Amino acid sequence: MITFVLPNKNNSDKAQVINSWSKQLARIFNISVVVHGKPPCLAPQNQMFLSNHISWFDIFALYTVFNSRFIAKSDIQSWPVINKLCAGAGTFFIQREKIKDTKRVSDSITTALKNGDSVTFFPEGTTTDGTYLKPMKTSLIQSIVDSQGRIQPIYLNYRERNGKHSAAAAYIDDITMGQSLHTLLSSDGIEVHLHFLASIDASQHDRSSISSAIKASLHEAHVNFHQSSDKHALPEH
Repeated sequence: MITFVLPNKNNSDKAQVINSWSKQLARIFNISVVVHGKPPCLAPQNQMFLSNHISWFDIFALYTVFNSRFIAKSDIQSWPVINKLCAGAGTFFIQREKIKDTKRVSDSITTALKNGDSVTFFPEGTTTDGTYLKPMKTSLIQSIVDSQGRIQPIYLNYRERNGKHSAAAAYIDDITMGQSLHTLLSSDGIEVHLHFLASIDASQHDRSSISSAIKASLHEAHVNFHQSSDKHALPEH
């Protein structure tokens, strides 16, 4: 699972740097970020975001639009380069197999939200190739309910330039970071589509109803995306 959160107070410079760095990274890998819907401001406060998860690049795709600290599984600390940026952005690293550690991070998220930070996480807990959604673990939604903020689901997926679904960015199975980087650098360029779906006022709902609404929203966006991808894909020559 990867989750995001970034301190907003007196951190406008850091937010700008991370945003700029992420856009440069997208250019290096020839990835175009396409935004749909109504995205948040660069440094949203007391807001939670959650998204489906496909690639290590998902983090940086989101960073090109808004900034947040994120919570990541502890093994990301061994990833070259990316671990440095994550640590610099104030990442909380979590050992998911330890219940007490999950509780510690959950409490930290609630405190961060109440202090005006924003949080983003990937509730599937792992990556897919983007052709399906895995079951979602949404217990962290309780934090935004407790802080009485807003929560917004984000559906993301990758396309080739001709409009077809792309698995080039998928960080799945036994793919190494080196192999993933090589695949992206060798591609003719892809697009990552970020669909910012309708947000929910968490102060007016409980965790269960919010979770159900978000799962339904992401499922609908997933179906619509792939129908659109199939319909508008350009023929190969």
